[in-house]
Amino acid sequence: LGGSDKTMIVGGAVRDWLCDFPVGDIDFATKLLPEESMQALLDHGFNVKPIGIDHGTITVYKGKNSYEITSLRKDIITDGRHAKVIFGGTWQEDAERRDFTVNALYSDEYGSVLDATGHGFRDLEGKKLKFIGSPENRIKEDNLRILRYFRFLSKFPINIDKDSMASCIKCAINLKNLSSERLLLEFNKILMSENANLILNIMIENKVMTNLFSST
Repeated sequence: LGGSDKTMIVGGAVRDWLCDFPVGDIDFATKLLPEESMQALLDHGFNVKPIGIDHGTITVYKGKNSYEITSLRKDIITDGRHAKVIFGGTWQEDAERRDFTVNALYSDEYGSVLDATGHGFRDLEGKKLKFIGSPENRIKEDNLRILRYFRFLSKFPINIDKDSMASCIKCAINLKNLSSERLLLEFNKILMSENANLILNIMIENKVMTNLFSST
């Protein structure tokens, strides 16, 4: 889709590749608009579905694998569950709307990595999970990020960022605003993580679990 100037791999695939973890889902970010991405792929014979296209995401299927491609975007209005977005912007603007610094690394097809926030490499080297910018602001944009924090903390459980942890504990009461389906899907991923017992104990000790189950 236009080469590395237009489309890059982003998020967990880049993070896990740099950490020598097994790479699972591969997601892409692109400067192309959703309809442009979809048409370009259809023109080349790919199986493409407009799943999530209102928020800029299309899904490409190849064999047993699927890949999400999301247009660069800015979140204009958020309420903790939904966001109103506009498409466009720079790699840095796209990175700043994401959750954690280690999830805002972009790679081109040659393996060159862009650290758009300027903090991703440092935090990855320090094995520290940190929100981008203000932790409370990131959580207010999407309360599910509380559980995402604990899921990814299972990969980096030693060097805990105090501000990120404190904000998740403080905002845990807002989990009640999310649907049971969204909560259970994310919680199941925590249960399947490599340090599940450690993470669950942290959640129990800090009463995050109480807020989680009072909301379902």
